[in-house]
Amino acid sequence: MPKRFLTERLKLHIELALDRDCTCKKTLARLDRRADRLGLTGAEVDAARDLHSFDIRIAAAIDFACALGSDEPVRIHAAVVRALMVGYNMLELKEIAKLAHSRELGVAKPKELELNPALLGKLPPLPQQ
Repeated sequence: MPKRFLTERLKLHIELALDRDCTCKKTLARLDRRADRLGLTGAEVDAARDLHSFDIRIAAAIDFACALGSDEPVRIHAAVVRALMVGYNMLELKEIAKLAHSRELGVAKPKELELNPALLGKLPPLPQQ
């Protein structure tokens, strides 16, 4: 059986980013307990809540999941391209989209993710590392 790419750690990073504006103490405490159990450092938790990660693949997954809630086609397209550039495939992106949608935070229902060549010229440049 192939190893699932959507590990509990990756899911938690995405959930921390999507729940960044949450004010529910129970939800925040639950996420913090999961972070402790999975061995995330305080810096990793803070980075995820600031929509970043020290790992480029996790950062791309966070960016993609959050872009889905923006309802901005160019932003979503840019996030897809960046995720593909760091090694994700379209099936993995659909899994991330399902996770983001399941959070019920205004993220659009996953639909067919496609690359629109007309939008490639409108992509913002990749940030310098």
